[in-house]
Amino acid sequence: MSATELEFADITDFILRITKRIWEERHVEDIRKYYTADCRVETPAGITSNVEAVIQSTLETLNQFPDRQLLGEDVIWSEDQPDYFYSSHRIFSTMTHLGEGNFGKRTGEKIGVRTIADCAVYKNQIYDEWLVRDHAAILSDIGLLLQDFALTLVEARSEMGQKPIHFHSLENRPNADGLHLSDRDSAQHYLWGYRNLFDESAFGWVTESYDRAAQICAPGGVTLQGWDMITDFWLGLRASLGQVKFTADHLIHREDPREPERLALRWTVTGQHEGRGRYGEPRG
Repeated sequence: MSATELEFADITDFILRITKRIWEERHVEDIRKYYTADCRVETPAGITSNVEAVIQSTLETLNQFPDRQLLGEDVIWSEDQPDYFYSSHRIFSTMTHLGEGNFGKRTGEKIGVRTIADCAVYKNQIYDEWLVRDHAAILSDIGLLLQDFALTLVEARSEMGQKPIHFHSLENRPNADGLHLSDRDSAQHYLWGYRNLFDESAFGWVTESYDRAAQICAPGGVTLQGWDMITDFWLGLRASLGQVKFTADHLIHREDPREPERLALRWTVTGQHEGRGRYGEPRG
């Protein structure tokens, strides 16, 4: 970050410190400091465009999970233009279901769940955020049905006049937004591979691009290891969706000292539940 923003050492420090301060130290009021007033936040539940909605969502989550800890596993970032940063923050949270909210009445169950938060940052303020939390893992731990919860999300988006799935793509936004797709060869290789998984059903790419002992953290808090399990996951997802459109939203490539190459790809697939696969009988 620039010399005028010495509160934080760099963008990684910014993301990790404000996350801990807001969630674990309960300085919820700092959201007004570190988010713009018209910050746009997109989640599977919908889209909001003001900082007060961010605060309300945070309060409701803390009410349900007051002991939540957010363990930052990695922050992959890029400075796409001077002072315009984009970060992809992978978090593992431990928490207990102690309050009532959108996950129903308290159950007292212990929960472990991953979240990906992608943030666009300018001068120490987040102005765009895309947040995906593994709700399937939460539902599994507290004993609720995934299908019922998913339908409530779809209905909620419909009531707000939003499409069931309409993630905000940056692929064609002007460069002035400070957001980009990395053109590094390794980054483009994986972008091409994921695109072809959906567009061409090219599942042979898994054995070409994953290590034989690779692990992936899949929805539902499930860990998959090896080519067969990873291929079955992608095939089951693809089989459920019929005709789809894959969009690459943002792609970061990083090479840091004492670290392996790291990539952060945010992508969107739009389609309808037209096939029998990971999600059972088609619902359209």
